[in-house]
Amino acid sequence: MNNWEEEIFNYFNSPITNAYTESLNRLIKTMNHVGRGYSFEALGQKFYLHKDIVK
Repeated sequence: MNNWEEEIFNYFNSPITNAYTESLNRLIKTMNHVGRGYSFEALGQKFYLHKDIVK
C-alpha cells in the first residue's frame, strides 16, 4: 500500500477515472476482432472522429 498510496488517494481528491476511454478502447478492439481486419488505429480514428456513433 505504501508504494501506491498517492495514486490510491488521489481518486478521493479528484474522482475522475478513465473508464470511458477504456470502454471505448475495448469496444474498438472487439470490433477489430469480429470486423474486417481494420487496424486498431483506423478504428480508433473512426470512433473518435465520429462521436455520434458512441453515445
